[in-house]
Amino acid sequence: MKVVGITGGVGSGKSTVSFLLHEMTESVLLIADDIGKLMMKKGSSCFDEIIKEFGKGIIDKETGELDRNALSTSIFSSAEKKEKLEAIVHPAVKKYIEDTIENNKDKKGIIIFESAIIFDTNTDKYCDEIWFVDVDLETRKKRLKENRGYSDEKTESILKAQKTDYAKEHSDVVISNNGHKDELREVIKNLIKERNLT
Repeated sequence: MKVVGITGGVGSGKSTVSFLLHEMTESVLLIADDIGKLMMKKGSSCFDEIIKEFGKGIIDKETGELDRNALSTSIFSSAEKKEKLEAIVHPAVKKYIEDTIENNKDKKGIIIFESAIIFDTNTDKYCDEIWFVDVDLETRKKRLKENRGYSDEKTESILKAQKTDYAKEHSDVVISNNGHKDELREVIKNLIKERNLT
């Protein structure tokens, strides 16, 4: 199976592109954020390592699972803590991706791998080609406010932290997503034919 990586900044619509491509092809869909959450569930090796590193204060007393808000607050102001968390979770996510690719390599169709940080995590090495979802700054800000309820301050903070120029420059395909979903659907339909992904 060919592996198509989908990347782009927050609010670009990469999830929409991933789901549309999945809908139009025979494919396996891998979303890095979802895999990360799965790797951090109670009973996983990552869960135990995270508790050991960050303490039991980040456990939700009702569910026994990680309190993601508490964890997010803990790492938000500390680059060192963020790096420690990534050092625990990223290898597990990579192993999951590797296993999925290995288990599906002889099947028909494609594997769609969506991640905002494909190049940062060196997971671009798993991809046969990478699509970058591009959108203008004002549209991204509007989407983050309307779809996620982010404040102006949080939006600016996220956009400032994300540097997407490298990813755009090193991707095989750049998709403009400033228009409507129907337009995006047509673009993806054409790309499937052009890049022989049927």
